[in-house]
Amino acid sequence: MADTGTESRSGGANGPLARFGAPPAMHAQGKAQDPVDETLATCLYDALRDLGWRGELRDLRLSFALDLSGDRVLDTLNAAARLGFAGHIRRGRVFSGKDLARTALGPGGMTQGLLFLPLRGEPRFLRMRTGDTRASERLGRGTLIRFERVETPASEIGKSWLGRRLRAQLPLILRALLLTFFANLAAVANPLFVMAVYDKVVVSESTALLAYLAAGVVAAAWMEMLMRRLRGRIMNRASQRLGYIVGNAVFGRILTLPSRTTERAGLSSQIARVRDVDRIRDLLRGPLEQALLDTPFTLLFIAAVAIVGGWLALVPLCFMILFAALAAIGERHMRGRGAEVAKANAQRQLVTLEMMHRMRAIRAAGGETVWLERYRDSAAKAARASERNTTSAQILAAIGQSLGTGAALATLFAGIFLVLANAMTTGGLIASMMLVWRLIAPVQNAFLAATRVGQLVASARQIDRLMDTEAEIAPGEGDGERPPIRGEIAFNRVTFRYGRETEPILSGVSFTAQPGEIIAIVGRNGSGKSTLLKLIAGLYDAQAGNIRLDGRDLRQFDPTHLRRAISYVPQLPSFHYGTLRENLLMAEPEADEPDIAEALQLADAATAVAALPEGLDTFYDAQLVTLPVGLLSRLSLARMYLRKAPVVLLDEPATGIDFMGEFAFIGGLELLRARGATVLIVTHNRQHLGIVDKILMLEDGTVRFFGSAEKVRDRIPKGLI
Repeated sequence: MADTGTESRSGGANGPLARFGAPPAMHAQGKAQDPVDETLATCLYDALRDLGWRGELRDLRLSFALDLSGDRVLDTLNAAARLGFAGHIRRGRVFSGKDLARTALGPGGMTQGLLFLPLRGEPRFLRMRTGDTRASERLGRGTLIRFERVETPASEIGKSWLGRRLRAQLPLILRALLLTFFANLAAVANPLFVMAVYDKVVVSESTALLAYLAAGVVAAAWMEMLMRRLRGRIMNRASQRLGYIVGNAVFGRILTLPSRTTERAGLSSQIARVRDVDRIRDLLRGPLEQALLDTPFTLLFIAAVAIVGGWLALVPLCFMILFAALAAIGERHMRGRGAEVAKANAQRQLVTLEMMHRMRAIRAAGGETVWLERYRDSAAKAARASERNTTSAQILAAIGQSLGTGAALATLFAGIFLVLANAMTTGGLIASMMLVWRLIAPVQNAFLAATRVGQLVASARQIDRLMDTEAEIAPGEGDGERPPIRGEIAFNRVTFRYGRETEPILSGVSFTAQPGEIIAIVGRNGSGKSTLLKLIAGLYDAQAGNIRLDGRDLRQFDPTHLRRAISYVPQLPSFHYGTLRENLLMAEPEADEPDIAEALQLADAATAVAALPEGLDTFYDAQLVTLPVGLLSRLSLARMYLRKAPVVLLDEPATGIDFMGEFAFIGGLELLRARGATVLIVTHNRQHLGIVDKILMLEDGTVRFFGSAEKVRDRIPKGLI
């Protein structure tokens, strides 16, 4: 019989992966990374397409390239999981036809394709269909993988997103609880050993009995240490796994939120969302983790005290009830203090971020004193709130310490009376005291941890609200329309406003743009020129009218597919933390060195980049490494040329460019026209009007003129451009 091994599952988009259980944060690296196995990528592409995935092979290559480990099975499972599919694997030495048919049987009896990764050789995709001759084929040693789309069960819809992630860690938490039980069971041995020494060994003067008892207590201590060490490793893995999953999901959701949603929330609130992840991670590590695991087993020590001292167990039990009551009061008090601190810190951070963002303008206006006073005021409020919060926490800590000492003293006094009444032995009293001290420690931890419950609940609700917010597209799905895009754009009475109470920034705008046309958009500042480009890019949705691309409503397109077909050059060059090569490859991750060289040449940036000490590997950091504005503008244009998109949106792209750069830009526009691209350029440069085909003039958000450049050029008011 064929050895088919065992079957296992590696989670999906929201389930556990082979490492920590979730996709890492996405970043564009392009071909600078390890090469992707093209055959394997193609086979996986075929397998996922059979399951209804409508993404592109490029998406799958990027999913592979994010985190290559060298293990083909691991990389395949992780790549599929990032796209929303779980993989079921079977390993074996020989696979018979029956093994293939059994492995291909998916949910509901549906037969699915299989991906076979041989130990040596090329991967293969097997379409297991009725009558397929390969169903009887015998395969050598390797791994069979069957995929299925991960979907939220109907029973889970409407429930807490974070709760589902926590429930996924239950197997690890249950193991940790079991280890905690055995560790606490072993911990009971030490007090019992002391009692036996006082009550048995000292009375009988038996060294042999002492040796046996000592061996037993040493074994118990070793077992307790081992159990707690294993528990720590398990909980550390669970916390890292939870933080990894939640952190990447939160960051991914922020990236996929509609632009209007993210623009309404400031940078400080976005940072606060990410910090919520750290609080959730702390739930499974540190003092809170110890309190959650150890507190339930304090009843074990209470039972041991009851066995040794009888009614003496009521004393620590009463103190535990008192701890619980005071913890509830303290939690409510600390929740208010925490809210004050969060509000004050958010205000201080907001002032700091705004001050750093407007540093040059503040210096130019001589406003250093005003802003310094504003920062001092916000910092003072934050310091006072933090001081009140810390003072309250210290008071609660002192109360917890006093209650612990009081519990021990009360147990001692009550025990003395029991010893005097011959109701328990001296050894029993000492053992009871040791047991009480052991149970008081986790109770004190739980008491102090309870004051943070409010913060944890608030963070959990914040994460749930974020994950319940509708994204532009669910990560990894890509099920929107993906037709080839030619670039025919049509605005039909489009109206857009940024807020319900504000005036429309665009009102009743109508025009058309054909592939191969270059259209200049002119108008005064605030007339809606940049907003119009963002509407075409799908960053905003029109409130009235419609925008059509190739005859289809823009909202029917998959946002990712749409933006890949658009090259957008913003008004201010936007570059990110990383090398210049990485910044360029964000536009076209599959571009190679000749492609990059061509784009730099078109943008007249090749010479300037070559003059840099590290060339394209020059590291860019807006705070530490500054580059000339003219070079950044050229690189921004190079990124546009690199994409070779059918639709090009340029928002005053020639800012800071010299005469030679302007000459190269005009040549680049001619090249785009020759390629058949649809180009819309917002400009205040009259020289650009000599090359465009049409001109769209906006005035107060409405179309003043639209037509051929020859007809409109002379109708533009003097001084406007």
